[in-house]
Amino acid sequence: MPPWRYHRGFGQKALAITAIRLARAGQFNPDAGGWQRADTQVEDAMLTIEHPQRPDDDVHEILAAVPDPHAPILAHPVRRAVIWTGSHTAGDHRCWSHSWPHSRTAGTGGSMTTPSANRAIQRAYTQVRTSTGQILLTDLTKTRLGAVQNRFFRLFVPVKRSRLRLPTGLPEFSGMRHLATLSDSPVLAAARLGGHWSDHNLAAICHVAACNLRCPYCYVEFRHLSAQDSFQASAADLISAFVALRRERQQAGEQLSILRISGGEPLLVPEFIADVHDELRRHDLAEVCLLKVESNMTAFAYALESAPVGTAARLHSIGGLAVHVTIHPTPDDADWPRVLMGLRRALELGIDVYPAIGGAGWSDAHLSSLYTALAELAPDLPLRLAVRPFNLSYDALTNRRGLDRYAVPAGPSPSMRWEQLTSAKRGRRYLQCPRHLVSLGDPAKGAAS
Repeated sequence: MPPWRYHRGFGQKALAITAIRLARAGQFNPDAGGWQRADTQVEDAMLTIEHPQRPDDDVHEILAAVPDPHAPILAHPVRRAVIWTGSHTAGDHRCWSHSWPHSRTAGTGGSMTTPSANRAIQRAYTQVRTSTGQILLTDLTKTRLGAVQNRFFRLFVPVKRSRLRLPTGLPEFSGMRHLATLSDSPVLAAARLGGHWSDHNLAAICHVAACNLRCPYCYVEFRHLSAQDSFQASAADLISAFVALRRERQQAGEQLSILRISGGEPLLVPEFIADVHDELRRHDLAEVCLLKVESNMTAFAYALESAPVGTAARLHSIGGLAVHVTIHPTPDDADWPRVLMGLRRALELGIDVYPAIGGAGWSDAHLSSLYTALAELAPDLPLRLAVRPFNLSYDALTNRRGLDRYAVPAGPSPSMRWEQLTSAKRGRRYLQCPRHLVSLGDPAKGAAS
């Protein structure tokens, strides 16, 4: 019997029920007073079941939150299990936990505390996965989004003067930095692929079909954040559709060189991102196309630890995966530590991070805390921050409540207030240079498995 650590009396019946559920996935055999290791490879991955964020949830709700035994979260070996029960607010929560030794991958040393995940993260993590190993993408033909080409992709023009989407980090647009919305993916594409930014002003966007957040200003309909109107797809399927769309645009005289994975929350499935990059390489597209991922970064640390073995090393081997991170929680929000943990993990893996905030609802104290937190992760990271007020005119927002608080307030704009911080602390104005020229330090330093 494994050496369980016992904390203040866990119900044996609840433990047995959970063990049986896991046993159905072939990972554990229930045994008298605990779980017995049933797989010699059990040391190489991770499963965590933690107490819900809501107070007074009992073990029955916890068991209901455990992913389906046939879901991919249990399709790979497990090295640690944690189960909580009891009243969180009353301070008498209890837990059973057990860990098995595990080895690190060569060249990716380091350690991390198991990231906590609320029920929304666990639910979204499970929703986006399938029993076949594919993931769920939103069928864009069933959305109200514009420029939809097929169920995989819609087209998007990043820089559009009529919509005031401009690369305001460039000298010719710097005078508009507090008025226009920063849109600089074509600039990054030109830096990596060659040519002028205007050669890369077309992106194909796909949407991962689940998200752990429900931001009132999100332009995606909420039903499309919970796997409704979705379809199963592999990375090979996605890139085959991308190749076909590139060919179509070339025949129309357009160059399609940006593949953008949006959502939903793409980093719920970090292994899928690595698979997509591998497929781009297989099609000889990795050197002629920019892969850009969008994320809220609240689920990344948890998803990375729960993903198949080697996922972190695969992401690290990409060498500068471009990830646009919209930071939704303010420093007093419960999700704030998850964002910082996700950012830290991303930087450790050499991911090329481009942070952004909407700005509305951020007080001066919030902005100061944000600056400090980003600078602690990487000294120059605050100089990469984009302040991009949210567009509240999308069709999906028609019946949303509470949008007034996200409108741009009167007085100095959030980007002006951010510039006051960067000027005072670093003598640099907001977007003084293109963001990709702001160094994040050694991308290999501190990479962890």
